[in-house]
Amino acid sequence: MARTQTEVYGKTHRVLKALDEHAEPFTEGGLNVEAMRANLAGLIEQAIAADAHQEALKAQTMAATRTTVALNRRVDVTASSYLDMMIGAVQKDTPLAKTLRTIRSDIRREAPAATTQAPNPDATA
Repeated sequence: MARTQTEVYGKTHRVLKALDEHAEPFTEGGLNVEAMRANLAGLIEQAIAADAHQEALKAQTMAATRTTVALNRRVDVTASSYLDMMIGAVQKDTPLAKTLRTIRSDIRREAPAATTQAPNPDATA
């Protein structure tokens, strides 16, 4: 069973405390208490640094997502505005304007069954 970070750190700190409190019998039993303490302390430092790095990456990802969403919205609004301008330029009731309006309405229509493809879960982005 996987343990949470809190559980792992809590256990590790209790092990470090036990090493401190009972260093003499452990040393007499052949353990290198100082090396064990140094190793655990170093591992904790590495884990904390890795966690901080991961949290920073998550924050960057969330910021990048907000930027992407905002830019996608700007692209959509701009393209829609240009389409409206193009339709207005050729007069709304002309055959070309009717064709141009299908650009917007065709977006949500489903593609014919023969051309749809199932997503490939093995594809990489």
